[in-house]
Amino acid sequence: MATEGPPSITATPSPAGLRPTIRQLMILVLGVAAFLAPLFGLLKAGLLGNRTEDVCLAVALLVATCPGPLLMALLAALDRRGPTRGWYIRRVMAAGSALAGVSMLTVDPICRALTGRTTIVFPMLPVVGVICLWGFAAEWRSTRPGRCPSCGRMSVIAVATRFRPPRVRVDDGWCARCGEVYAREGSGPWTSRGPSHVRRN
Repeated sequence: MATEGPPSITATPSPAGLRPTIRQLMILVLGVAAFLAPLFGLLKAGLLGNRTEDVCLAVALLVATCPGPLLMALLAALDRRGPTRGWYIRRVMAAGSALAGVSMLTVDPICRALTGRTTIVFPMLPVVGVICLWGFAAEWRSTRPGRCPSCGRMSVIAVATRFRPPRVRVDDGWCARCGEVYAREGSGPWTSRGPSHVRRN
């Protein structure tokens, strides 16, 4: 079981808080390029199918399954270590679920508009799309930053979760702007845990 003292965090607070850095924006550009270049290559080579409905289904599945994990892997490999990187990876996971949901919900209408027919897996994809959007909403809400009582910015993120009897959830939080350490029970407000134990990079 975790100790009751403030968590030890390897991180450096930034005046920008949770706003994306130039490095993170470049990782995003790299991820988009790394996904779109092979996709257009496959389309041009005709490797995604001969019929329009097969191409629609293949593109929808690629859009639903590839961009999120690819960008998460790039962030894990290229971004600076620390709680902010972990938070961005979770946000990308949520955004990937949203992209998958939109892809699953729109592929059959697009296919019908182009060919007059739906894909061969209809109506499974709309059901999966709704589930993906529900997962996006849940994950996005769970990673929403809290307001820091010290600096007033929406930059407090959860860095660890533990449970204490009788199954009370306690989150340890860290402000990405000023570096203060907090805790909260359940969905309650963030409260100070005293001096933060921060190992600066």
